[in-house]
Amino acid sequence: TRNPKVKGVNDFQNNVVYNWGGGGGYIAGDSQADSYVNIINNYFISGPDTTVTAFTRGNSYFHAYVKDNFYDSNRNGKLDGAALCEKTSCYSDIDFVNTPYNYPAPTALTPQAAVELVLKGVGNSLHRDSVDTALIDQVKSYGSKGGQISDEKEFGGVGEIANGAALKDSDGDGIPDEWETKNGLDPNDASDGMKVASNEYTNLENYVNSLV
Repeated sequence: TRNPKVKGVNDFQNNVVYNWGGGGGYIAGDSQADSYVNIINNYFISGPDTTVTAFTRGNSYFHAYVKDNFYDSNRNGKLDGAALCEKTSCYSDIDFVNTPYNYPAPTALTPQAAVELVLKGVGNSLHRDSVDTALIDQVKSYGSKGGQISDEKEFGGVGEIANGAALKDSDGDGIPDEWETKNGLDPNDASDGMKVASNEYTNLENYVNSLV
């Protein structure tokens, strides 16, 4: 699918966008409905398939506070982009606002720190497979690697996942007996997997969350 075509209320911070195609790294509304957005501390990096600038299709209905967004367009294998100017030439024809919208926001990072954090922790970072590794390697090439695929065969297949031994789960609720016993559940009661615990998560969710 395409990169974000943002409408309505949106807070876009600390993202890394790599190798978008011809639609844009961030499509600014492209409609007659009002949008109110913050776009802060993001890094846009052109790749082999990038044919347009980072921001496209903005108009007067797209009201945005923009700050400290970087764009690396030279594809030279180094992360050496520059801050985008806060003008329509960099953000398309959006309506710039002077103060950020008061939305819940993450801890502020510089665009450079966002790249480091994303590459380290994006996706299933505890057990990355060959596809994860290849995609991260593309971003780390900073412009020289990557492609938009329509079939997994173009990417060497779906990758291999090493199987592990399943833990004993007597009642088949998705929670191993050992964890159920340790946490005061009944390993022979299949209904307790979906029961809501005191923290407002189901017991099954609490088990899954405990794995990380």
